[in-house]
Amino acid sequence: MFTNVQAELRQALEAELRGVEGMQLLGEVTAEASLPATMENWSALEKLLHSLGPKHPTHDRVLTACFARRDTSPEKARVVESALLVLFWPMLKSVHCRKEKLETDAETRWSEVFFAFLRAIRRFSLDRRNEHISGKIYNDLLHDFYRACSKRRELAEREIAHDPEEMRRMADEKAHAADVTSSDRRDIIVEFLHRQCRAGNIDDIERDLLVAILADGLTVKDAAVRVGISYEAGKKRKQRAEKAITSAIPAGR
Repeated sequence: MFTNVQAELRQALEAELRGVEGMQLLGEVTAEASLPATMENWSALEKLLHSLGPKHPTHDRVLTACFARRDTSPEKARVVESALLVLFWPMLKSVHCRKEKLETDAETRWSEVFFAFLRAIRRFSLDRRNEHISGKIYNDLLHDFYRACSKRRELAEREIAHDPEEMRRMADEKAHAADVTSSDRRDIIVEFLHRQCRAGNIDDIERDLLVAILADGLTVKDAAVRVGISYEAGKKRKQRAEKAITSAIPAGR
C-alpha cells in the first residue's frame, strides 16, 4: 500500500535533489563510480541500481561515494541523506509492504521504517565497512525496525495500564523476562523522543540533541557538535525541548 506520507515525501525528495546541491552531488557520485555522465537525475540512478541488484559492485561504488561526501563535508549531510532515501526507496517500500504483521497501520509502519532507515545510515561508517553496504544497511534497518515496534508496544502497554491491579498483572506476565539492558533503555529513550518529535513538541535538531545527551551520554557541548550547532544554541535548545516535553505531559502522569 502506497501511503499519502510516502507520496509526499517522495515528491519532496525529488524536488530537493533537482536543486543545485543535489545535481552537483549526482555528478560527483556518478563520476567517482564510473557511471555515464548522462545520468539525468537520482531517480534514474535508483532504477539502474535496482535493475543491477544489491550484490552488483556498482552499489558499493555509488554508496561509498555518497557516504564519503557525507563524512567529509557536514554541510552536505542533509542532501546526501535525501539522495540515500531515493536510492534505497525500493528497499523501504519492500519492508513496509512485507512487515504488516508487525504494525497493521500503514502510516505508522511507514514512519517506523523511515526512522529505522535514518538511524541505520547515520550509524553507518566507511571506516568499519566499505563492501556489501546495501546488505549491511538492510540488516540494520530490519533489526532497528523490529526493536522499535517491540518497544512501542511496550510503551503503549505502560501508558494504558494506570490501574495498580493491571500494572501488577502485566508485571507478573513479564516476570520471566530479563532486566532491561542499557541497549533497551536507549531504545526506549530514542523512541520516546521520536514520538515527541512526530507530535510536534520538539523539532528534529532538538530530538537528535536530546538523544545524544540522554541516550548516548554526551555532554551538551559534545551533543551540540554532533548535531551541528553552537554550544550556546545547544543549551537553549535543550532547555526549550525539555520544557516543551514537560508541558505536553498531562498532570499526574
